[in-house]
Amino acid sequence: MVKNFLKNNSLEGILTMAVMVFLLMNYNMIWNYGFAHYPIKKVLLIYPFSFTLVFLVKNIVSFPMTKYIHRSKLIKNKEKKHITFPLWIITINSMICLGLSTYLTHNYPAGHFYSSYIFYWTRTIIVALPLFFYFVRPQVRFHLTNVKKLFRSLV
Repeated sequence: MVKNFLKNNSLEGILTMAVMVFLLMNYNMIWNYGFAHYPIKKVLLIYPFSFTLVFLVKNIVSFPMTKYIHRSKLIKNKEKKHITFPLWIITINSMICLGLSTYLTHNYPAGHFYSSYIFYWTRTIIVALPLFFYFVRPQVRFHLTNVKKLFRSLV
């Protein structure tokens, strides 16, 4: 059973998404509340719901949209799919999830939903893209490869 789980190709994607959601949640909580009032209990309570929301939005909306964009002639250079595919998914996911969370939490001044949404989305995307490409994806691949090697040597 563990062998099949480790061979699953979507495992890397799920782990990467889980780490990204956790890091971006913490980033947004620290930005909103500061280090002095950082609500760790709130983060741990909200994380399963946030991960589920991001997972559903990715599978229902952003993944099919990104597949369509890559099949169409909108993207000329098909060789860079390992860069453009996650770029589109992160962009679409963050647009939808931040819009929902901004609206549901009423984390904006009265009458300024759109300006607050654009500010939060810009701030998050500036952090999310380098975080994904330079830290999260390489670390998840490295550690997952080492776990697979360790498991193969044990079995």
